[in-house]
Amino acid sequence: MVFGRNKKEKEKEEKEAKQEEEQAGQAAPEKEGEEIEKKEDAEEKKESNSESNAENSKEEAEADAKDGKKEETDEKVNVKELLEDKWILARLILQIAGSPKEHVEETLKKLVEDIKKYKEIKLIKSQLEEATEQEDKIWTAFAEVEIVTKNLPLLTAFCMEYMPSSVEILEPDVPLANANMTTNFLNDLLSKIHEFSMQLKNANAKIEILNKNASALMSNLIFYVTKDTERTIEDLEKHVGVKKEQLKPFIEKLVHAGKLKESEGKYSINKKK
Repeated sequence: MVFGRNKKEKEKEEKEAKQEEEQAGQAAPEKEGEEIEKKEDAEEKKESNSESNAENSKEEAEADAKDGKKEETDEKVNVKELLEDKWILARLILQIAGSPKEHVEETLKKLVEDIKKYKEIKLIKSQLEEATEQEDKIWTAFAEVEIVTKNLPLLTAFCMEYMPSSVEILEPDVPLANANMTTNFLNDLLSKIHEFSMQLKNANAKIEILNKNASALMSNLIFYVTKDTERTIEDLEKHVGVKKEQLKPFIEKLVHAGKLKESEGKYSINKKK
């Protein structure tokens, strides 16, 4: 009887174990289904956020394009790390003028790209504006750039090289130089000023030579046109190919020197001279 009772108990235990397995089998798909639903919800939320960000970026890009702006960023530069290492963050405006419009915009673009060649000057952000027409068919365009430079002398050298129309130091907001750095900065600045001064003197000397040659050439043209007959200033404008407003100073100079004579608004060579 004891054996029989143990057998029944054993069958009962097996039956209960089987029921537990069946219940666990039913619960597993339900749990797996819940995990799948959660995963799908997370993916949908991620896709929704991505689409939203993409739409926002697209709207910003369209707004910039509508305003004639083109903004680029260099994500490889760790600005925070460089600033902690005492680099300088600055915003500058670069401006180009010329003609035609396409040439001006392309030159400005190349100018901004050229900044990337420097190892100790990092281009953080650049925003190029569309060229606008000014007087005499001259087009102007400007770009707003943000850069980080290793020190103040480098920023000064950059300004001397690129001649921005404005400079704003964004960070740091503490004194940027000690006595030694200030001395080097002033010496570099003076050296650059002397270089510009020499170039200006050379340019002025060349301009003076060109003016003398142009004056001699203009005088010969006037003499040639008036050698056989008297000419009004309108006649001289027609034959020489220079507007009378620009011819008048040359004519007055020749009359004052006695090489030309004037009679009732007509000019001829003074053969007595």
